[in-house]
Amino acid sequence: MTLWATLTAAALAATPVLYEAGTAEDALAQVVTRTGLPADQLEAVDVFTVLASAPMVHGEAVMRHCSGAPSTMTEIRAELARAQASWDREQSTFQAMDHLDLAISRLGCLQELAEPAPIAALFAMRGALSASRPEIAREELRSGLGFSTDLAWPRGFPEADARLLDEARAEPAPHTLQVSPAGTPAGPWIDGRTVDGGSRQLGAGLHLLQTATTAGIRSAWLGIGGDAQLVLPANYRRPLLGRLRSPDQQASIGWLLAATGPDFRAGYAVSEGGVWLFVLDGTEMTVEELTPAEAAEPPPSPKWWQRLLFWRSE
Repeated sequence: MTLWATLTAAALAATPVLYEAGTAEDALAQVVTRTGLPADQLEAVDVFTVLASAPMVHGEAVMRHCSGAPSTMTEIRAELARAQASWDREQSTFQAMDHLDLAISRLGCLQELAEPAPIAALFAMRGALSASRPEIAREELRSGLGFSTDLAWPRGFPEADARLLDEARAEPAPHTLQVSPAGTPAGPWIDGRTVDGGSRQLGAGLHLLQTATTAGIRSAWLGIGGDAQLVLPANYRRPLLGRLRSPDQQASIGWLLAATGPDFRAGYAVSEGGVWLFVLDGTEMTVEELTPAEAAEPPPSPKWWQRLLFWRSE
């Protein structure tokens, strides 16, 4: 898609204009003056609103947020035990999978840090139950391996099918999940492990995302199909838009702007008289400075009495 087509499509969807100081009217006026775009094709969004929004993913991934009641690992372990008991007693794929489906649903609403071992075992059992459909089985097993690389074939299932686990274990983790902002003090966690360095290599399939909030741990499912960018608005710290003066900070601000909507393609940020354009293509964020920020005012010269106090303190 050309830049013009991207901007035209974004304009039809009300292109966001991110601002932190001043009024919405001032922010829109700066962009209108610089670009000539009609004001009714722009939407002013203040930083406070974006920081309060939920995590968002862009690229070849989808996110499913919790839509049920909060859950605990005790409930997850109970459903896994019921699934195993159902299989041991009746060899019923339907009943066992019904318990495992419920566990998956509750994991998406987990409000404590995930325990990798039982969750890995849960996916191992789902893979074993799906052995007649090898591709689906391997996908389930890949998810289990994300929680534990030491995953074992579940008891009570044909050993001949254990090759599916070996095949899933041999597959690479080719997809990169970038996280913005990077280097947060707590979390996020993917499949029960902290994301270090702002990125994680993942295999295709289902992965559990957990984040720390002021209300506690929150969970969501990530379906990974390729490279993706995860944005955690609540992990940004103010003041923010003054950082646009630093080129190495601009992309991070662009990702915060992208959290204004799942269909984000382009948007603007204004700060200290400057205007920046951000364009998203897949997981590539490009930044263009349209108007430079105003020169920072030098600190005021000390008064004569301040100089005197400084001299006497030496």
